[in-house]
Amino acid sequence: MRLFPLRLAVMGMLLVCLPLFGEQVSYSVGILSLQSGTEALESFVQEVGTGYANLFTIAPTSYSEYLLAKQERSSEMMKNETISLSYAKHSPLELEKASKAELPALVEPPYPLGVTYRTFPFEEKRATMLGTFEASRPWFCSKEGLDALLLIQTTELASVKRIRLFWYDAPSSSTRLIFDQVVVKQDLREKKEDIALALLQRTAGSDASMLVFDQLGPAVRIEANNEDLILSGSHTLVKPGELVLTLSSVGYASRTVSLTVQPGTITHIPGSLKPLDLGSIELVSPFGASNWYVQGSFLGNASSITLGQYSLPMLVVAQKDGFASKTIQLQSPTDSLLVELKPEWMSSVELLEEKQRGFYKSLRNTMLVFGLYVACSTLSETFEVANPLWQPLLVATSGFALVSSLQTIMNLASYASLAGSSVR
Repeated sequence: MRLFPLRLAVMGMLLVCLPLFGEQVSYSVGILSLQSGTEALESFVQEVGTGYANLFTIAPTSYSEYLLAKQERSSEMMKNETISLSYAKHSPLELEKASKAELPALVEPPYPLGVTYRTFPFEEKRATMLGTFEASRPWFCSKEGLDALLLIQTTELASVKRIRLFWYDAPSSSTRLIFDQVVVKQDLREKKEDIALALLQRTAGSDASMLVFDQLGPAVRIEANNEDLILSGSHTLVKPGELVLTLSSVGYASRTVSLTVQPGTITHIPGSLKPLDLGSIELVSPFGASNWYVQGSFLGNASSITLGQYSLPMLVVAQKDGFASKTIQLQSPTDSLLVELKPEWMSSVELLEEKQRGFYKSLRNTMLVFGLYVACSTLSETFEVANPLWQPLLVATSGFALVSSLQTIMNLASYASLAGSSVR
């Protein structure tokens, strides 16, 4: 009986915080094989789904109603549990509170949702139940918190494998065959985009279309019909119809691609751009001859070196004995690049912190001594000015302040001098 107050507190906490737990943060899909020995196929399907069909953009009224109804059922179940616990405690006051407690407001599901995929290990009894009895599928989805179930069925004949994917949709309580193809020589990669398209039609609609940009550089900007196109990795969902794509990047020639996107397709587009002829650039080191490397290739040893043609982005590395190596990634065009090197000792955190501590210590002492001088000066004006006690105090504090100021200036000058040379 001692557990009842604790259980009641926990149930009350869950009831109050239901909107936080009930909010749908992702569209969850379970992957389960109806035959044993298909772990590689399950992992492959999960990889394809995560890479391509990772956004749930379908927002039908039925799915929204399904999520809201699920929240309401969970809320009512928690309330009934709280009422039953109050009955067990024979507490009329708690029973009245539990009966009058209002259910939390339902949380409207956000759209679009991210899609997550989860594989389940093969269990013969479970696979037989889910493969044979459709009524078991909603129970399993409810038990595991799934919105959909992807059942994998395989049939093998010699080197030929027939793969069938069945999609159970929890909101509509319906199962349909979404993929049925034969794989020769166990080569799953040749069916990658076919499986991706089958999953896309379940998560983004039957007319879902995708653009995949091959060999796309990291700094390439893409516009579709004069609007920025946001990518997920190297691909994105688009609506069917006419598209004018513009690919651009600093230092590269822009490229325009016009195409007609068909419903339910995956279209590949070359993402590479040709570098512009930016002319020449001069690399300069103010510390004398240095070793120059551009894009990993050694150019020579000189205080300045001219590169006839270059493209962006460009990685420049300068090295010199006694100095720390300097690496610069050039993103915008220029005709001259000044590379200032730091002495090797500057790269030592301990030495740098030691110099900083010395300077800040002298600065602190200077501020304290000046504070004492100001205090003595104020007190001497407040009390008797002619008192001989204030004269030596004023002279002493002003003298200490002057000496401390000179020490701070010397520390600062020493630090600046050392920073400009390799001499310690």
